[in-house]
Amino acid sequence: MLISSIDIGSNTILLLIVEYDTKSHAIRTIRNEYRVPRISQNLKTNLIISNEKITEMWNVLEEYDSILNELNVDLRLAVATNAFRIAKNGVELADKIRYHFKYGLKILNGDEEARLSFLGSLPDSKLDKNFLVLDIGGGSTEIILGSKKKILFKKSFNVGVVSLFEKYLSSEPPTLYEIRMIEEKLDKEFKLLQQNEFSFESIIAVAGTPTTLSCMLQGKKTYDEKSVDNSIISVNEIKSIIETLTKITTTQVRDIYGEVVKGRE
Repeated sequence: MLISSIDIGSNTILLLIVEYDTKSHAIRTIRNEYRVPRISQNLKTNLIISNEKITEMWNVLEEYDSILNELNVDLRLAVATNAFRIAKNGVELADKIRYHFKYGLKILNGDEEARLSFLGSLPDSKLDKNFLVLDIGGGSTEIILGSKKKILFKKSFNVGVVSLFEKYLSSEPPTLYEIRMIEEKLDKEFKLLQQNEFSFESIIAVAGTPTTLSCMLQGKKTYDEKSVDNSIISVNEIKSIIETLTKITTTQVRDIYGEVVKGRE
């Protein structure tokens, strides 16, 4: 049985196709695609997904639909996240997608997005161990703590890499003042976390920001799933790449790191 999942995020649109064995419940990845139309661009200005971005999104969905039809996928799932949650035309667009592509697109609320990100990230072998999952998206960031058996904490924060970039960064490279504004915003947004004592085995980071950072640190100029999965990024590596990125322009980012940063620079 072939099952597909489309995730319409604020920055990327993901497609995952797996083969599911109904007897053994084994799952094997058949196809894993991503495109970066950045549908949330300028969304915070008027809370409308622009016609230009709708066209880009639609082209991606048409491409994915061709893949699904070619492979005769049996079950087709689709979700949309923060951009559709906050956009005034999000519900209307979701209805159009359902009508045209004939699958049940669901707009996830923040808690549901956090729960699904968490369950999809945990290793199968450690049922009782607690993990902290970070889902760093374009328009929101989800932080979840728990195990396969129980979620202890989950929250969707209304900050993401695209929304922060558009609100605070206008200089190339960014100024110290702009960087400080982002740091203050994040300190304020995540202040809630200081009130909780988290105990966990390790941190699992998902979504395009950490996977792209992993490629950059490994010198991969195109996305390499095998190299990224289960790779480890240290705090010192994060500090080092922040120091580098805050001193160069977006053009230099593309020149140095290649195709993997396209749409994310």
